[in-house]
Amino acid sequence: TGLQLVSAALAHPGGQRADARRARALFDLGHLCNHLGRHRDARDALEQSLAIVRALGDDARQAAILQPLGLAHAGLGEQDEARRCYETAIAAARRADRADQLLPALVCLAQWHQAQAGWAEAAALYGQALALARAQGGGAALAIVRLNLGMVALRAGDAEAARQHAREAQALAEA
Repeated sequence: TGLQLVSAALAHPGGQRADARRARALFDLGHLCNHLGRHRDARDALEQSLAIVRALGDDARQAAILQPLGLAHAGLGEQDEARRCYETAIAAARRADRADQLLPALVCLAQWHQAQAGWAEAAALYGQALALARAQGGGAALAIVRLNLGMVALRAGDAEAARQHAREAQALAEA
């Protein structure tokens, strides 16, 4: 499996140097562990990856790592730490001027607020994500943001806005 291959590569003597390749392998390991529900293993691998990219000064990679690290913390019930990861990912993506990393970081933080019933905060973050998704040409990201905006509008009691977002998400998904 992918998990076994990445683990073997990390255990190999050539995979021991704290460089960009090791950081990437640890990122991959953490990402796979998150998908398997192994959040503690994911957190450990992603924290190691983050330490390496911070030492390398790579803000864009920090933003990419912090998103699944936040998911690992959330999976472990560490909600405050999850929120801090998402907020730090947003700041890192902005410093690196990486809209491709900023968009998912905004969505992660918006989803965190949504899970905490912070509808206004979620809507504001999804609004920022919507503008970025449009600027990036739409596609799946735009459909996902629209769908989430619809769910937030529904929870906030705005059925008409929820319908409009759902229609637009459906049209994007069909396209």
